Amino acid sequence: GRPNVGKSSLLNALIGEKVAAVSAKPQTTRTRITGILTKGLTQFVFIDTPGLHKPKTKLADFMVKQVGDSVADVDIEKITFGFGENCDYRAVNISADKGVHEQYDLLYKGEKLTSVKLIVPGKHNVYNSLAAAATAHYLGATANEISENLHKFGGVHRRFEILGTPDGITVADDFAHHPTELTATLNAAMNMGFRKVWAVFQPHTFSRTAMLLDDFAEALKIPDVAVISEILPVRETNTYNIYSRDLGAKVPNSVCLDTFEEITDYVCKNAQEGDLILTMGGGNVYMCANMIYKQLQFMAENK
Repeated sequence: GRPNVGKSSLLNALIGEKVAAVSAKPQTTRTRITGILTKGLTQFVFIDTPGLHKPKTKLADFMVKQVGDSVADVDIEKITFGFGENCDYRAVNISADKGVHEQYDLLYKGEKLTSVKLIVPGKHNVYNSLAAAATAHYLGATANEISENLHKFGGVHRRFEILGTPDGITVADDFAHHPTELTATLNAAMNMGFRKVWAVFQPHTFSRTAMLLDDFAEALKIPDVAVISEILPVRETNTYNIYSRDLGAKVPNSVCLDTFEEITDYVCKNAQEGDLILTMGGGNVYMCANMIYKQLQFMAENK
């Protein structure tokens, strides 16, 4: 697999060392070995079991057996984390505070170790923080150190990066630029308790937009409002004869605006307290997020 940026970054924040968490996910079980690290001369393996939401089911029992079998012949200590009742490190009482902050109680061997409050959103970050907490605790970090440093972790650049909340309107930016990423991020955003979610999307390349047009449209139906900018060509010419309005025509409650200035004016005039404005794309749409944030700030200060 490839390094998991979320887990590595959280772990670096906790213990101050560069550590890559390696992910290897079998297609049939959705279990994965997320890291093999070295402590002195002792190696240990962390096993992530994200599918174990209902550990008493036959499927979960099968998955536990499968993940156990996958490392049965590895002569090193095995440590598990996840939501399952039999995990060494487990998150319980998970809730979202003010839409974007996940919090939970961290159990170790069935006993409460500490309470964790993250300032990064999404259940995937609960998993990432569990991996980091388990590793840090094994390496000697105290419960207070784990809780305090996880709370300080602000996420990686352009992954649901929150710029601020001027006048009660949350402005965030995310690198998602593929339909799968858009779907995951927007589904998470819609479950955060905001009054309304505004997705500002910048399509990336003519070829990708043309080939995945229907998939993009399905993803952009998720938010309350989708605002679509002109397509960022990168190095391409528009031999596909594809335009943002072709995507917008497939998305109800969408608005197509060419420039960041037009988009900024539109969303700032229409967004209300309790809303989330989320810019998304692999190009320079983060500039639009900054413009929106600054304009909302100006409007709040000059009411």
